[in-house]
Amino acid sequence: MENELRRHLLSVAAMYAAAAQCALSTVSRRCRNDSSFFERIADPSKSFTVKTYDEVIAWFRENWPDGAEEPAPIRIEQPAA
Repeated sequence: MENELRRHLLSVAAMYAAAAQCALSTVSRRCRNDSSFFERIADPSKSFTVKTYDEVIAWFRENWPDGAEEPAPIRIEQPAA
C-alpha cells in the first residue's frame, strides 16, 4: 500500500508542478517546507507516514492553481469491498 500511496503523491505533485509551471522542488517547498520531500519519497528505501500523505493531499486540495484542472479526485481510490 505504501508504494501505491507513494506513486499517487508523486503523480499529483507532478500534475501540480505542470499546472503551476514550477519545479517539483518548488512544490515540495510549498507543501512541506522541504524542497527535497518528493525527491526523497521517490526513493523506495525512504518512508513516510499516512499522516504525511493525508497532510500533503489536503494541501493540494486547498492550494490547487486557479484555473487549472484538478485531478479527479485528489485521493487514492479505495478498492470495492
